[in-house]
Amino acid sequence: VSHPTFCSRWLIPALKGFSQEHPLINIDIKELAEPFFSEDQNVDIAFLYGDGIWGGMEAIKLFDEYCVAVCQPEYLYDKNQDKKFCTSNADDCTLLQLSSRPSAWYEYFKQQDISIDGTFVGPRFDTFHACIAAALLGYGIALVPLRLVAPELQSGALVTAWNYASKGRGSYY
Repeated sequence: VSHPTFCSRWLIPALKGFSQEHPLINIDIKELAEPFFSEDQNVDIAFLYGDGIWGGMEAIKLFDEYCVAVCQPEYLYDKNQDKKFCTSNADDCTLLQLSSRPSAWYEYFKQQDISIDGTFVGPRFDTFHACIAAALLGYGIALVPLRLVAPELQSGALVTAWNYASKGRGSYY
């Protein structure tokens, strides 16, 4: 069991070649956007985000989460004046929101001692994958885990809007 974006961006690439190396092991992957799953499901292993304390489960910490603000490179520039506009005043930017983390942008700026109006305003998406897709299309700035958006940053399809990575409240287990 895994969150959809974590599954598509981390788990599936990590399993590359597993079936060939272990042909007798069957993997049935379920992606859940809900915060948790019920105990009546037949689950041997789950990848979860949080504090590592879940009843009836042994948690092994994989890594912490660091989120970065990313957008399409052109989004940062004023089309009329060909200069950066958005990074100097975040109030002028569209902040793409993740439905399950409504205070993420507030916390991102608060960690930097920056007060911004409108941190709870912006289009809401169910998954980081959808936030990344919206950023790629130029809809605004997405706050997403660095680990999940690394390919887009390496290719230049997305850039960081501000040079800051916020540490998440939880980790991946």
